[in-house]
Amino acid sequence: MALPRYYSNTLVGDFYSERDLNKIAKLRLLRYISNDIRTSHSRSLLDALARKLNVGTLQAWKETRSNTAMAAKHRVDCIVEQARNLSQIETIEEKVSITFAWIQDAESKMEYLKSRLKDDPLNEDGRHLSVWRKAIEEFSEANGITL
Repeated sequence: MALPRYYSNTLVGDFYSERDLNKIAKLRLLRYISNDIRTSHSRSLLDALARKLNVGTLQAWKETRSNTAMAAKHRVDCIVEQARNLSQIETIEEKVSITFAWIQDAESKMEYLKSRLKDDPLNEDGRHLSVWRKAIEEFSEANGITL
């Protein structure tokens, strides 16, 4: 069943709009997503969380079956923005280094979130981040790029 998931550019992961984001908000850890790319599709969600409102009150982000349009548009806009930012960087070495730092920071933040929520875990566990980090490390080593 498709449910809305908020894509966090900072954490490089997808979080269920109600069950995951409300947990993060309850622990006063919204700063982990406060620097995310804001899109016209996510603004109401992030504002509601900042005002300590339950996300279930937002029709566009309510966890109901097939209610994914807003989440999908937000995710695409974020990925396009991230790609645009990377495309402005001139050298492959800089692009790899910046991407590595982004993934490494996300991995660190996800580990902290998991430790805080070990009794009631998030649905997103961030396990892909270590795979991506290792891939970048291997690519960098194979191509003589210093991280």
